[in-house]
Amino acid sequence: MIVGRYQLDEESNVYDYVGVLNPKGFEDAKSMYLFNEVAISEIIFKAPVTDYEEAYLDKLNDFIDGEK
Repeated sequence: MIVGRYQLDEESNVYDYVGVLNPKGFEDAKSMYLFNEVAISEIIFKAPVTDYEEAYLDKLNDFIDGEK
């Protein structure tokens, strides 16, 4: 289950997403998995997207584009 976006690891490598096992969820930092979009082979469920989420994604993408 994806619980975050645009994550850095200890070596400052950037990942598209951070996820946790479902239904277990977040337990501690060791229960989180960093991965990129290319590693996703199937989307089982996509939550509804709110206006707030769309605005957040626009700002996040602008930020990421500015980092490149």
